This record gives sequence, structure tokens and C-alpha cells, in this order.
Amino acid sequence: MSASFIRIRIFRSKAKSELSHCIPRISRYPQSVSNCNFGTWTSTGTARSAVHSTTTTIPTQSLSFSTSITSQQLYPEPPQLHVSKSMASHTESSNSTTSADKTNVASKSDPEASSPAVLPKLSAAEFRQYNSMAEHMEHFHNHFRLTWNEIYDTAAGTPTTNRKPLSARQLIETGLRFLAQLTLHHSVEETYIFPRLAERMPAFQDNDELKTHHKRIHEGMEALEAYLKACKSGERDLRMGEIKGLMDSWREVLWTHLDREVQELGAENMRRYWKVEEMKTLGF
Repeated sequence: MSASFIRIRIFRSKAKSELSHCIPRISRYPQSVSNCNFGTWTSTGTARSAVHSTTTTIPTQSLSFSTSITSQQLYPEPPQLHVSKSMASHTESSNSTTSADKTNVASKSDPEASSPAVLPKLSAAEFRQYNSMAEHMEHFHNHFRLTWNEIYDTAAGTPTTNRKPLSARQLIETGLRFLAQLTLHHSVEETYIFPRLAERMPAFQDNDELKTHHKRIHEGMEALEAYLKACKSGERDLRMGEIKGLMDSWREVLWTHLDREVQELGAENMRRYWKVEEMKTLGF
């Protein structure tokens, strides 16, 4: 038996003995794997660490063998976490907050969930008091509707059967008077009425629906007024089609505004913001 063969067998026997000594330590004490004296040997005798490999191989120039280590031995299951009472209470609090947020979102998206409670029926005297501003406003608005229709029907060539069309001079004078009255009406509203109502009613606040209507209406009013004044002075010829076109540009917003304003001032809406005795302080 040659000397080289004897050396190989001795080396193989020592390697097996060393592995059998390390593997039990790995299964019992995974943290001590780095202390085991084994790895992968190359033909030149140098070693590379194989601590994190699931298979450890020890080859020689002409002889090799493998020993497998399971992943459970190297990486045992982590211990169970202990949740303190404070952490548990915090988690429950977070879950309850999330549920409350979901409920709030649902109520905002559901009109019925956020609808105001049904109020008791008003007496006849209370209704008259609460509805007084709407009645006064409707009186002015009906006048504006009547005058608008008179001018518009003449410009469109479709006067009603019980009213003659306006002459050119009448149309100019009626139109300018209508614009002056509507301007005064809006000025009184924004100076004396809207600021008081806006204290509690969002629709009358700046940049909200009704005041935004005023701005859009006045853009159309200014264009129509400039045209009628030019026709009155003789700078331009009066053309019915041009008057109709100018009125069409703000017709929809005007009529929407006339209806919405009265709705906001109605008894059932006003009672949600004001006491009945306060209504006397809000009148025209």
C-alpha cells in the first residue's frame, strides 16, 4: 500500500470525525456554526467558509463526499412574540379609529346618512314669519322676470298675444331701466342682506353659489348695457338679433339665480339657521 493512499484514508477519517462532532452542535446551537472548523477545501489546501450553505462538501484531488444539513437545523423557527397590553390596546384603538373614519366617509357619500333631522311642524304664524323674506324676494324677482320676457320676446320676434312688441325706442329705454333696477337690487343684497345671512348660511357667503351668480350675471349685464347705450347715442344701429344674442349669454344663470335665492329664503330652510324671533332683524 502506497504512502499517498494511506495519507488520503487518514485525511478522510479525520474529516468524517470532525463533521460528526460539528453537526450535533449546529442542530442544538445554530449561533455557534461559525465556530465549527469545516468548510470547502480546494486542491491546493485553502478553505472557503460554508457556514450559510445547506450542503457542506469536503473534496480532495481524487476523492470527495457530501454531508447535508437541513435548513431547519441552520435556521430554527423564531420564538413567539409577546404582545404587551399597551401594544394590544394601541392596536385596538387604531382599528376603532379606522372603523370610525370609514363610517364618516360612508356618511358623507350617503346623503340620507347626513340628512338633517326632521323638525316639528310650524304653526301658521311661524310659517309666515319664516317665509317673509322669500315672499318679498319673489315679489322683486317676478318683476324682473316680466320685464326680461318683454324685452327678450321683442328681440326674438315672439311677443305674447296679450302684449304688443316694443318699439326700438321703448326697447332701449326698457332695457336700460331693467339693468339699472337689477344692479340696484344686487347692490342692496350684497351690502345689507347677504352679509347678515352669511353668518350662518353657506349659500350667501363669498365665492359661494349666489354671489357667484351675481358676478356672472353682471358680466352679461355690462355687455348689454354698453350695446343699448351705443344704440341710444346713434353710434350703432339697433339689431334685434344682437340683443337676443347678448341676453342669451346670461339668460340661464339669471333664471337659475332667481329661483335658487327664493328657495334658500324659504321657511323650511330658514328655520334651520334662525330662531323665529330673529327673522324680524333680517327683513328688507
